Formats: sequence, structure tokens, C-alpha cells
Amino acid sequence: MLTTFELELAEVALVPGETAGVFIVRLDGQILFDRAEARRFPELRELKQLVRDRVAPERALGHSDRPRSDRNPDSESDSLEGHDGSNPRELEP
Repeated sequence: MLTTFELELAEVALVPGETAGVFIVRLDGQILFDRAEARRFPELRELKQLVRDRVAPERALGHSDRPRSDRNPDSESDSLEGHDGSNPRELEP
């Protein structure tokens, strides 16, 4: 997460709980993913998409991206990506 969102995230913290099997991903206090609710663990791709949608919604994730209903798959601006999977457009802080 910190590699993918190095400009958007200041830290990623693991907080041990008192109950075994709890896996909750929060961003700014809001739950993005709860294992108990989903009844499964998330895929890394899914977590990256959830975080991206909150911190940099216009950013492409390369191979980790999913088709989004608000993006035109034929649009050149939405399909541009660098050789490392990054989006060549500048990100606003």
C-alpha cells in the first residue's frame, strides 16, 4: 500500500485486537473492508482499488485496476499508463 500510494498515505498500521480473526481495513476512521461482513479476506487488488477510490480516484492502477463504469475503456486518457503501471498524469496533493 505504501509503495502504491506513497504520496497519498502517511502510514499503514496493524492494530492487534482481542478477538482472533478480525480483519478490518479503515481509512480516516471509515471502514473500507470488514472480513466478517464480506465473509472472506480481500484480494490485494481489491484493497488497492478501495483505497484508490478514496485517496486518488482518477489514478490508474495498471494491471490492478478494474473496469469502472465511469471510465470509457476506449478513452485514450483513461488507458495511458507508464511502463511500471503508474499513471503518467501528475497527482495533485
